Amino acid sequence: MQELVLKLAGSFGHRVAGEIIVVLAVLLFLLFKGLYSLSNDRAKARQEFLQLWDFERAKRDPLWCEVLIRHYCREFLPARIIINVASNSQAADTLWALSHSVRFFQMDDGLVRWKNRHYAKAMYVQIGIATGFGLYFLLAMAAMLLLLLSYRGLVTASSAELVVKAFVGLLLGGLAIKALDYGLELASARRNFAKIQRMQPTLVPEPVGG
Repeated sequence: MQELVLKLAGSFGHRVAGEIIVVLAVLLFLLFKGLYSLSNDRAKARQEFLQLWDFERAKRDPLWCEVLIRHYCREFLPARIIINVASNSQAADTLWALSHSVRFFQMDDGLVRWKNRHYAKAMYVQIGIATGFGLYFLLAMAAMLLLLLSYRGLVTASSAELVVKAFVGLLLGGLAIKALDYGLELASARRNFAKIQRMQPTLVPEPVGG
């Protein structure tokens, strides 16, 4: 009887592990498909933007200006910052840098500031980046350990234990990816902030360093 229970538990564990692998494979396929579609959409949006952009109309019609930039950059930027940027040289590169780090920047008054005021000092930006990467490695190692324990316990562990370990492992893996994404985006925002200050210094009231 005990041998039968172990066999059933092992069979269920193998099935769960197989289903997890299938789900991960599907997610990976959708990720690559999404990235390819996003690349094509951005190229098309850039072409349309160049055809439609009219600086004089942008000054007269803030709503049209914001909608057009959102279509081009895939992010909302206030009309005031758009006009300020477009009034100077290297406008396209500046708008691109702003849109890719908009979650970290405050731009309502037509200037570019960090939403987190501490990030105006380079030391705090570096701490934020290091924290994101550090959490990624800790959470990723914990997730891998749990998934490894789940795999090793396919025969001996109960089905409920296997499911819980696999679920928690996947959850920790998702949090690890989120932490890595934050660290990478903050590092990119630091580069973009410095780029904006270099290309259009009048938009940046604070120094990059601290």
